[in-house]
Amino acid sequence: MSNTSALGGMLIVRYPPNGRLQVPLGTRRGASAAVATSMACKRAPLALHHGASLYTWLFGARALPGRPAPADAGLEHAEEVFAACRDAVGAFDAVALVTRRQEERSGMLALLLRDDEPVAFVKAAPQGSGHGLEVERACLSALSAQRDAPVLVPAPLGGGMTASNIAWTAMQPLPPRPHRPAWRAPVSTVIAWLQEHLRGAVTPQTGTPIHWHPMHGDFAPWNLRRVFRGPMVLFDFEDAGFGPPEADRTYWKVTSAVLRGDRPSSVLDGESRDYWRTVVAARLERAVDPDLDQRLLAAFTP
Repeated sequence: MSNTSALGGMLIVRYPPNGRLQVPLGTRRGASAAVATSMACKRAPLALHHGASLYTWLFGARALPGRPAPADAGLEHAEEVFAACRDAVGAFDAVALVTRRQEERSGMLALLLRDDEPVAFVKAAPQGSGHGLEVERACLSALSAQRDAPVLVPAPLGGGMTASNIAWTAMQPLPPRPHRPAWRAPVSTVIAWLQEHLRGAVTPQTGTPIHWHPMHGDFAPWNLRRVFRGPMVLFDFEDAGFGPPEADRTYWKVTSAVLRGDRPSSVLDGESRDYWRTVVAARLERAVDPDLDQRLLAAFTP
């Protein structure tokens, strides 16, 4: 059952109409920052979201199409998470909410706003729901502390477990500007940095081959972004763990090619190809984007 009492009757408008994002009314820069949370990769949706971000910055959330409606956190006991967040980051006066796409990862994604500015991005999920929030928080702690990093990684601001067994993590929000896939990123440099600095943050499972390395686990254009007039950022470490040495690089090659309507231009590492073929095949049964996963599976199949 969804919980709305913690949101104090806050009104939102859904973006796109009836979409995944709940943008709080009465905000301008905050609404623009909320719309900018979109992870779009293809040209048309990317242009639409960038235009909507500018539009809301100029005219506010009320300029978006759609009827005002009460905010819905989509998570029972959300008030406990918000109370914990207030202790961690201070007061906030508005919340933008994002519905998770993955069915197996039920929970809440929220951008906390204070005086029309983002103060934290929050993830929360019931214990036992298949989330990787503790893993992600460990990765953020390890990576955000590194100097001379090739990418910006959000620093954790707080996290833990509420009395109702809701796991949560609050982290620094991204710069409140539109972003796009970092197609020209120094991928090899970033992956080598991850393999070095994630070793203390993730633990290999029993039976993990000794030659496997730490990996991001979802190293794709929707998670490695270039912020407009800003840094390159990497986020979403819930799938971090150990994998074949070339796993992250192989996944980047294939997801980048498929999103552009191509096949990978170079020969794929065999071990990593087999690893991802197994992962994507298992994911197809619950896929939120079966067309994308079907194309990824085809690309991973020799």
